[in-house]
Amino acid sequence: MPIDLNEFYTAITSYSIYYYDREENSIVIDQINHDKFLSFAASKASPKEKWEFISTQKPSGAYDPKRYPIIDKHDVRKEICTYIDRVADESYKALLDLPGNDIIHAFHVKVTDDGLYEDWIEFQYELIMDLAAKWCDQHNIEYYRTPIEWE
Repeated sequence: MPIDLNEFYTAITSYSIYYYDREENSIVIDQINHDKFLSFAASKASPKEKWEFISTQKPSGAYDPKRYPIIDKHDVRKEICTYIDRVADESYKALLDLPGNDIIHAFHVKVTDDGLYEDWIEFQYELIMDLAAKWCDQHNIEYYRTPIEWE
């Protein structure tokens, strides 16, 4: 039975590890890692330490990759760069020179100030749905897509 691509949105945009359960045709979270992440996120670790923790998480427990393929994480900075290259005007190009996660904050402030936040959200959503479709194709998972009604 196909799965709705929209179910992948949280899994792709989350900092936690998510799997697709082939037997249940559903998306599940790695609860052990999620709890570790919540604890670490609440700590006084620096943003760099938190990002290193997030980006180096490994599956916990008795992980079975045949039944539970890991849903790839994404880097919002790549989406921002794509948006800037495809849609935004020249004033956004300077943001590309910002280090680390500074680009994320500065970009969100700029699109909000310029009245483009909703456009950005729709653009990001389309990119994420494309990522989900490619991931499903790579893992031979049938899917469908329920359109989102944007107000």
